[in-house]
Amino acid sequence: MPAKKASGKKTSSKRTGAKRTSSAGPRSSAKTRSKTATAATRARDKLAEYWRKRDFSKTKEPSGSAADESSKSRLRFVIQKHAASHLHFDFRLELDGVMKSWAVPKGPSYDPAVKRLAMEVEDHPIAYNKFEGTIPAGEYGGGTVMLWDRGTYGAPGLSGAAGVQALRDGYKRGRLDIVMHGERLQGGWSLVRMHGRSDSSKPQWLLIKRHDGTEEPGRDIVAEVTTSVDSGRTMEEIASGRSRVWHSNRGQGSGSRRGQGSGARGQSTAMKKSVAKKKTAAKKATSARKRAPKGASATALADPPVHRGRPKAKKAAKHLAALVPMKASIGGEVPSGEGWTFEPKYDGIRVIAYATPDAANVVTRNGNDKSEQFPEVIDALTTLATKAKRSLVLDGEIVALHGGEVARFQDLQSRMHTTNQAFIETSTIAAPAALVAFDLLMDGDEVLMREPWTVRRARLEQRLRNRTSPALLLGESAPGDGEEMLEKARKLGWEGVIAKRMDERYQPGERSRGWLKLKIEHRQEFVVGGWTEPRKTREHIGALLLGHYDEEGDFVYVGHTGGGFTREGLKEMYKRLAPLERKSSPFAETPKTNEKAHWATPKVVVEVKFGEWTAEGKLRQPIFVGVRDDKPAREVVREPESVQEGGRVRRKSGAGASALAKKGPGARRKGTAAKRGSAVGGRGSAAKRGTTKGATTKRRAEFTEVPVYANAPIVARLEELEREGGRGTVALGRGASLDVSSLDKVYFPKDGITKGALFRYYATVAPLILPTVKDRALVLKRTPEGIEGETFFQQKAPDEAPEGVRVENVPESDGDMKRRLVGGDITTLLYCVQLGCVSTDPWHSRVQSPENPDYTYLDLDPQPKAGFQRVLDVARWVKEELDALGLHAALKTSGSRGLHVCVPLPPSATWDTAVTLAQIIAANVAQKHPKDATITRSVSDRSPKAVYVDYLQNIRGKSIAGAYCVRAKPGATVSTPLAWKELTDDLDIREFTVETAPARFKKVGDLWNPALKKRNSAAALRGLARAK
Repeated sequence: MPAKKASGKKTSSKRTGAKRTSSAGPRSSAKTRSKTATAATRARDKLAEYWRKRDFSKTKEPSGSAADESSKSRLRFVIQKHAASHLHFDFRLELDGVMKSWAVPKGPSYDPAVKRLAMEVEDHPIAYNKFEGTIPAGEYGGGTVMLWDRGTYGAPGLSGAAGVQALRDGYKRGRLDIVMHGERLQGGWSLVRMHGRSDSSKPQWLLIKRHDGTEEPGRDIVAEVTTSVDSGRTMEEIASGRSRVWHSNRGQGSGSRRGQGSGARGQSTAMKKSVAKKKTAAKKATSARKRAPKGASATALADPPVHRGRPKAKKAAKHLAALVPMKASIGGEVPSGEGWTFEPKYDGIRVIAYATPDAANVVTRNGNDKSEQFPEVIDALTTLATKAKRSLVLDGEIVALHGGEVARFQDLQSRMHTTNQAFIETSTIAAPAALVAFDLLMDGDEVLMREPWTVRRARLEQRLRNRTSPALLLGESAPGDGEEMLEKARKLGWEGVIAKRMDERYQPGERSRGWLKLKIEHRQEFVVGGWTEPRKTREHIGALLLGHYDEEGDFVYVGHTGGGFTREGLKEMYKRLAPLERKSSPFAETPKTNEKAHWATPKVVVEVKFGEWTAEGKLRQPIFVGVRDDKPAREVVREPESVQEGGRVRRKSGAGASALAKKGPGARRKGTAAKRGSAVGGRGSAAKRGTTKGATTKRRAEFTEVPVYANAPIVARLEELEREGGRGTVALGRGASLDVSSLDKVYFPKDGITKGALFRYYATVAPLILPTVKDRALVLKRTPEGIEGETFFQQKAPDEAPEGVRVENVPESDGDMKRRLVGGDITTLLYCVQLGCVSTDPWHSRVQSPENPDYTYLDLDPQPKAGFQRVLDVARWVKEELDALGLHAALKTSGSRGLHVCVPLPPSATWDTAVTLAQIIAANVAQKHPKDATITRSVSDRSPKAVYVDYLQNIRGKSIAGAYCVRAKPGATVSTPLAWKELTDDLDIREFTVETAPARFKKVGDLWNPALKKRNSAAALRGLARAK
C-alpha cells in the first residue's frame, strides 16, 4: 500500500506539474542516469553495423561514444561529399545519439521539382561530423571525403522535446520534414521513404526541397559549390594532402570490400586521374592552404592569373582564374537590425580582378578573360598595384561610363566580345569603362576571405585611398538603413540593392544568405527561341521570341519583345540568330505570332526587364536590356519573384554617380565615397566600426544624369499597339491612361517615321522635356496628316480634353482669359502628340507669372545661301558678347538649319528686359560682322548669305521650338542642346533625329535644364543698361 501511495503521489505530481522538492533530487538524478545509460545502450546498438564494417585496432575512424557527444541544444547535421567507387553525398542527421545517414548520389537540390534519391545507410557516430580527408584504397568506403555543409536542424515549427519527438515519429512514419540552418543549405526539406523500390536491406528515400520561400528553382548548388565548408579545399586538394589521410594498413581479407578503391594507395578510383593532374599544383598550394578560405583554391591564390602585355584572347585563356565570385541569394524583405550594409546592384560584368605591379587581368564568373576588351581597366589595376607595392585580388563590376557616370549594361555590349584592337582603343575614349571595386580578397600575400566584411572593406578603402582613377572606382556601401538605400535606388533607377552581413566571410562560388539581392524591378535572363519578321521601316527583326526552361526540362514560351533595341542592336542580334535558324519551333508549345516567325536553336541568352508576370506565365511589357553571354542557356529558369514594394521603378540610363559613393568623411548611411584621383575615406578604418568613410566626388559641371528610357513600359505598350492595329489605351502610371490612335500613320514620308514612333520618342525623353515645359502654356502646331499635310496653329485648348490633361485659364495681353494646355506631366505631353503636334513649343513665362519671362532667345537663322559654317561663326561671336557682358547662356540646335541661344533672366524680369537684352547682343554682333550677321527685319533687304540674328521671338505669347522637341522637317530632326565646346567645324546638326537623339541624351546627360536654372544676376543687367 505505501508503495502504491507513493506511486500515486508521484503520478499526481507529474500530472499537476508540481515542483519537485529537494528530497526528490537523488531519485531524479538516478532516473536521469538510468535514462542516459539506456540512451547510450541504444546508440551502441545502432552503431553495431558501423563497427562491424571497420577494424578499429587498425583504423583511425572514430569508434563513436555517441551518446556522450549528443547535442544538448539544437540537433546537428552534416553533408559530406564522398568520392568512393562512385561520387555521392552523405547526408547525416543527428537523432538519438547517432547520425542517421543517407547516401545521395546527386546531392541536395534547391528546386522542389527535383527529387533526389537518398539511400539509407548505417548510422554513424556523431564524431564523424568533423571528418575530412581520404580513406585509403582498399578500406571500406575508400576515397576522399569533404565536409560540404554543416549546421543545425529541427522539426518545422517545433523545438525541444516536442521537436525531437516529431522527428522520431517522422522517421518511423517514412516522412521526415526538417528545417536546416546550414552554412550552405537553408530552409525546409523532406525525406520521403519509398516502398517496394529497393532490393537492399535498407530502404530508399527521396530528398525533396519544400516550398517555403527559400526554394530556388533551377539552381544547381552541387555544381556551384565545390569546396570544403571547413578548409576551403577542393576534392583534389584534399586527396593530395597527407595530414588527414586515414590508414588502417588492413589487408584485403579483414572484412573490407574487395575491389573497392583499386587506384593508387590513398586515392579512390574516382579521384585517381584528378589527383595526378593536381600533383604539381598541390605542392604550390601547401603553403597557401593554411590561409585559404572556404571556396578558394590555394593554388589559384598562390599563383593568380595575370594579363601580361594585353595578350590575345587565346593566350590569356591559359591564365583563367579558379576563384569564382561569391553570389547573392534572392532576398525577400529588407533585412532589419544591426549588422547589415547596403550596396548598389551594379549593371555590368562581374569580375575577379588580379593585379600586380607588372601585369593584371579580369576574369568573369564563367572564367572568361576580358582583359583584352578593357585595357583602361588593366592599366588602372597595374597602376594601383604599383602604388600599393603589392599584388591585389579584388571583386567588382566592370561598368560602362558616360560623362564619368555609371551607365546601362547595354553600353558594354559592343566591347564585351570584340578583339578588334582599333575598335577597343577607340572605345576607351568614346565609350570608356571602369571597374567598380567592392571587395578585397587578397592584399599582398594575405588572404582576407576568412575575415568579416568590415575588415575587408576597411582594407579596400585603405588600398584605394588616393589611388582611384577614371577606370577604377570604389563602390558605395551604406551600413544601417536598407530602406534609405532602396529609396535612393528607386529615385536613381538602379536595378536593385545588395544587402550584406557585415560579419560575413567571403565564400567564393557560393550563393550565401549573408548576401541578399533586393530587386526593385522585374528583370531576369531569358533564352531566344526565334524572332518575327519586321514591319514597315523596321529592319532585320520585328520581335524576339523568349522562353525559359522548366523543372521538366521543357522550353517554355513566355512572350516577345521588340522594345529596347537600337537600329544597330537589331542588326547585331540578327547576326547572332541567323546561324541558329531551324525549321521547327524549339518551344514545348508553339506560340502564335502576329508576323511570320523564324525559329532558332535556343542558345542566345538575353536580359529583359518587364512589368510583371501574368497569371498565364507570360511577360507583361518586356523590354530588351542586353545579351548575356556569361550565362549558359540551359541554366535559364523562371526566377523567384522578390521585387521590393514601393512602386515599380523605370530603368534609368545610368546607375548614376550616386551608385558610387559621393558623401564626405563620416557620412553615416550616406555611403562610401568614390572619388577619382582623391582620397577614399578618412583616418583609420570606418568599416571596422560598422560605418564607412569617404570623400566627395566633384561632378562634371556640364553633366546631369537623366532617366532617359525611364518610361520603357509605356514605349513597349505603344509599340505593341502599333503592331496590333494602331489604336488602344496606354497606361501612364499612378492610375493615369490615354487613348491613342493612328499609330501606324506615316508622319515623315521620306523617312518612314510613324506617329507611333513620334509617341515613343516623346515617352522616352519625357524626363528631359517635362522640366522645360513645366507650368508653361503650350502653343500647338498641329500636323494631323503628317508633315506634308495641312499644318495649323492652335492656341486654345480643346473643349473636351481627357482626364489628366492639364488645362488652365491663362490671361491674355488684353486681359481676357483663355483656356490653354499647360505642360509638366506626361499625360499632357502625349496628348499633344495624339492631337498631331510634332513639337510642343512653350511660352517663355510660367502661368503663375505670365508677365515675367524666365529667359530670352537669339534665333540664329541662316538665309538661303548661308552655309552652316557661317552659323557657327555667328554663334561664337554671340558667345563673345555674352562673355564680355558677364552673362551665361544655353545653346541648342533649332532642329532645322540654325542654332538657338537662350539667356536666363533674373527673377521678376519683364518682357521689355527680354527684348532689350536680346536686341543689344544681336545689334553688337551685326555691327561688328555686317557681312555675316544681320538684324534687318525685311526678308527682301537681308543678304542671302547672312545669318539673321532674330531677337523678336521674345514678345509675350510668342514661342520657340522647345528643347528636346522634334521639328516638322524631313529627317525628323530634334532641337538638341549642345555644350559650347561642341561648336566645332565638324558639327552636323542633321545627325540629331528621333532615332539617334535619345542615345546622345543618355550619353551626355541633361545640358539644358541645369543651365537655365542658373539665373543671370540683376546686377549684370543693370550694368548692361548703363553701358547702353
